[in-house]
Order: sequence, then C-alpha cells, then structure tokens
Amino acid sequence: MSNDDFVVRLVNVSKRYYISESVYVDALINVNLSIHRGEVVIIMGPSGSGKSTLLNIIGMLDRPTNGRVYLDGVDVTDMSEGELAKFRLFKVGFLFQQYNLIQNLTALENVMMPMIMSGLYDRSMAEAKARYLLELVRLTPYATYFPNQLSGGQQQMVALARALALNPSFIIMDEPTGALDPVSASRLLALINVLNRAIGVTMIIATHNPDVAQVGSRVLNIRGGRIYESGVVERINIGSVNVKDMVKAYVEGLKIDLLARKSSRLADDVHRIEQEISRLEEITNG
Repeated sequence: MSNDDFVVRLVNVSKRYYISESVYVDALINVNLSIHRGEVVIIMGPSGSGKSTLLNIIGMLDRPTNGRVYLDGVDVTDMSEGELAKFRLFKVGFLFQQYNLIQNLTALENVMMPMIMSGLYDRSMAEAKARYLLELVRLTPYATYFPNQLSGGQQQMVALARALALNPSFIIMDEPTGALDPVSASRLLALINVLNRAIGVTMIIATHNPDVAQVGSRVLNIRGGRIYESGVVERINIGSVNVKDMVKAYVEGLKIDLLARKSSRLADDVHRIEQEISRLEEITNG
C-alpha cells in the first residue's frame, strides 16, 4: 500500500509529561499506527489511558516527545506553530463533546467560519456551501438560529457541518455522543455512517460508548499509553436514510470548493476534488 493511502501514520511515537525534573508520566509509549483513507477508526479506553493525548498528537494540537507524525503523506513533526495551524485548518476537522460553537454566531455563520478563515472563499461562496452542509445534516430550517436556541443534538450537527466545511482529509471526534440523549446520538451515528460509507469521509473517534463502535471499520484499545488492535466490527446498516439526497448536497458543496481552489490555483486540490465529484455523482445518478 502506498503512502498516499494513509491519512495518518505514527512511527514510534511517545509522549512524556514531566511533573518535575525527576517525576514524569508516559502518556504514549512507542505507538505505531497507520490509518487508511476511508476508514472509521474507533479508539476506546478508560480515562487516563492516553486517548486524548493520541488525538491531540494526530490533530497537531500537541507534539510527540519522540517519533514521527505523518499526515496526508507529510511529516509534520518539526513544523513551526504557524505551519501547523495552516495545515490543521485545511487537513483536519474536529468534533468535540461540548460542540464548541461560537455563541454569538448563527448556525450558518458557525459553519461559514472555517471557510472565511481560510481566505479561499468570499462570503457568498462560504454562505452557499454552508447552506449545502446544513442541508446535509438536515438543519436547513435552523440556519439563522443561535446555539442557545438549538438542542444539544442540533448543536452537534452544526458542529459536524462545520468540521466538513473545508473538505478535510479526516475528522477527529472526541466523545461525540457524550453529551447527547439516545435519540440524538442515534441520529448522529446514522449520519456518520452515511458520511463514511457513501461519501468516504475518514474519521477517528475516541469514545467510551460501545454503541459508537458500530459505525467503525476498526477498533483500537488503548491502555497505559499502548495501543492494542481489536480488529474489525460488524457495522450498522445505513437503513432508511435518504443517501442520495445527502450525497447530492455534499457534491454541491464540493463544486463550490472546486471554484475556490481554481481561483487560488491550488492544482493538487483541484484534481482531487474533481475526482471526488465524479465518483459521488455516480452514486447520485445510479
């Protein structure tokens, strides 16, 4: 398998936190991990096992003490903070347990925010794509609502739409159902399932919830800073979800991405997005 097939590759990664000169905690110990494009990898383990540290290093929010980190084939280990911030903006989407929406922005404006920050989209393009993403997560009627006017489940859907805004290489989710009621959690998992199996979005999900594992293609357990492979799991059925409509909304958003990239002359991204649009249109026309 070529390096292009990996969105994440960790090589002998360790993370040590020093409490004092002679007292330290090894949060990760010699971790070797490869995540293929199109996978949903579930990371399970008790509190203090190293899950959050692992996510932080994969998401470029922290650096390893030893080892190398490759994201989308690029060694990011020694990048400057400025380089990491830019790479993270374009390559990684984040979904947190507590949503982390900006309270004085509407749902639409929250989804627009990463596109505006990127400098690739003018306001009209960002708004158009944000509307398609809200359609994807079935929140079009709530576009002008503020976070405090939305339920927990609705806020998490807005956060997921925001995570998809720049068509990232992968999305990191930290306990995405932790603050949700069972119905909202079920809806979120169904959407995650469609995003991966129909659209091909790569996701890395840390969770305590065994139900979340049903959307995974592979489960990893982490204990004492070491990873143990648990293998593949039987995945839930997409069921009655209207997959074609969701894929159509996603494709319309990609077409706006294509315009933004062409105007910025990002040739590599243009080719990749054109291929993705072609692949997904086969689904909608099939």
